[in-house]
Amino acid sequence: MMNTDTQTRHAAIAPLMAQLRARHVVTERDREVEAQLCRLLHVDETGQITAEPVRFTAGLESRGIILIEPAGGGKTTAIRNVLQEFPALGTHHETGAPRVLEVQVESPATLRSILRALLREMGLTRVSSRTSAWELLDLVKNRIAATGATTIWFDEAQDLFLSRSTREIDDMLKMIKGLMKGPNSVVVILSGTERLIEIAGYDPQVNRRFIWTIFLSQPAMRSSGRWCLRGVDMTWPHSPRCPECPGCR
Repeated sequence: MMNTDTQTRHAAIAPLMAQLRARHVVTERDREVEAQLCRLLHVDETGQITAEPVRFTAGLESRGIILIEPAGGGKTTAIRNVLQEFPALGTHHETGAPRVLEVQVESPATLRSILRALLREMGLTRVSSRTSAWELLDLVKNRIAATGATTIWFDEAQDLFLSRSTREIDDMLKMIKGLMKGPNSVVVILSGTERLIEIAGYDPQVNRRFIWTIFLSQPAMRSSGRWCLRGVDMTWPHSPRCPECPGCR
């Protein structure tokens, strides 16, 4: 038979527990992500941060942020709270569409599944199954221009690169670079675990376009792979030097 006293006590403290779960303690990681995002958004003539990305290379290329932290560290909550601190990143005043597109990457992720997820975020749910991946990318870019989205956040982004096929990884990186090119290029945020570090070894152009913010210990870095991060634009609050690796010895 159920203990009604236990249920009564639980019901009494449930509201307090809900309040505690809803609280977010701001940490160095939150402040670091906020600072990097400030660097990547345009400031208007009145000194206000806007939703428009700062664009480089003759105004046709945006930049992004990579946040790496162990599983369970709270990076998802941190980024969501940081994004909410930027009023300009709410809804577009003309289209009513969100400025920020959030995609929770599910494993196994394919290029087509990611692009379809982006289209769903922008209200386009019916797309022919025969549409190629690169046609889907063109549709995504067109919808970005139409809705006014300026920031795309891929959470659990390490699952974008689980494929053993070099070609599939290259295509995923090409898609990310494609979103960061052109007059409607967007800020791309990738958050994930230490496995995300591996993309540093694939494409120097990707390294150049991202600010890396890494919250891992040196032992964790050494055990996470053989990739060298020398030359990457990086804030590394807890480990100021590149870890030992073949390229840095």
